[in-house]
Amino acid sequence: MKRRFTFSALIGALTLASAAQAGTISYNFNNDWADTEINQTGSLNLFDTALGRLTGVSFTFNGAMQTTISLANLSNTNQRASARSTMDLFYRSNLSPLDALLNTGSPQLALFADSRPEGNILAKSTFVDNKSVQGVSAAWTPNGLDALLASFKAHEGEKFTLSCRSESGLTLLGGGGQISASQTNRGKCGASVTYTYDNNNTVPEPASLALFGLAASTACVAGRRRRVKG
Repeated sequence: MKRRFTFSALIGALTLASAAQAGTISYNFNNDWADTEINQTGSLNLFDTALGRLTGVSFTFNGAMQTTISLANLSNTNQRASARSTMDLFYRSNLSPLDALLNTGSPQLALFADSRPEGNILAKSTFVDNKSVQGVSAAWTPNGLDALLASFKAHEGEKFTLSCRSESGLTLLGGGGQISASQTNRGKCGASVTYTYDNNNTVPEPASLALFGLAASTACVAGRRRRVKG
């Protein structure tokens, strides 16, 4: 029975050591506010191959918009109108395989803010509305991941860039052609990358060595006790 317990302890310790070798690491950047249209760039670390074997990569894109919408009623009668301010963010990269996946013609983030005055806009008056919008995309894992992984492998400290540009717009609804609509926008963007990896180095980690040593010493002590009793 003691022999089984000692063997189980050894296997358990080795299992814990193996599980401790898997991990994740993330890098991010965030730019400052700028008047639209924005064109911003940030850098992210490539995966350091000294950490182990890269098994996955995913991204999160984020952006924010501050907008002021003005609806001026030019007529002598009250008018009802609403407007939507939009800002689409498109990302590109200097890493060619990644850039090919990003360059689809569709924005990675689409931000918008609605301005809906309560009641009518009075004759010869202007309604002004200030909005602030935050946008964060879900984690984005590109298709063709297996082919892409090699592009992210590098030595410690090497980086790649992501750039974003905005396209802003304003849509007016109602007003009977008597409303002059305008907007002023500010925006910013950022991104993060998360790598998942297995530490498959041939030299065991200190934690793994400690666990193995503990299990081995337990087995030796149990063996000596059996021999003494025998």
